[in-house]
Amino acid sequence: MITHIFSDLDGTLLDEEGKVTPKTVKTIKKSGIPFSLVSARTPNDMEKIANSTKTNLEACVSFGIENVLIKK
Repeated sequence: MITHIFSDLDGTLLDEEGKVTPKTVKTIKKSGIPFSLVSARTPNDMEKIANSTKTNLEACVSFGIENVLIKK
């Protein structure tokens, strides 16, 4: 059973234009499974991406140095 999803951004969550597609957002919300972003990006960069999902997300950022909660 899947209890949590952790996703990288580039080549995984983001499309070729660097955006989260509406279909992906719908799938994340519909799953009901906790979803976290993982990236070497800074908290500010991650916040922009997380806000596009219109959901609260946890993120492991800055090469795993920092964990943040990004609220919609």
